Amino acid sequence: MYRAGYNPHALTDFFKTLESEGGKAPPQWLSDHPNPGNREQAIEKEIRNWPPQHYTSNSPGFEKVRQHAKEVKAYTAAEIAQGAKSGQWAAMNQKNRATFKPTSTTP
Repeated sequence: MYRAGYNPHALTDFFKTLESEGGKAPPQWLSDHPNPGNREQAIEKEIRNWPPQHYTSNSPGFEKVRQHAKEVKAYTAAEIAQGAKSGQWAAMNQKNRATFKPTSTTP
């Protein structure tokens, strides 16, 4: 974030917002990044001495991505599991040509 010109302190704000809105249990999409209990403090400690810069607060590209993200359906864990069982995701991947085709050079 910092190297891209965004304020790295916004990351701690993001996690604080998640906790205030969702409680101590993180949303499903963060389940592979469990909260160690001191996430915000660890991030702040890491970035404390980074030199300040003129941070990007917004851009046309960011707004475009933000708008797109608002339109993307978020699936529950149960919907994801059911889609996998029913073949819904495989069919969708096939339709969108997002299938994996191993080659002889694929490890």
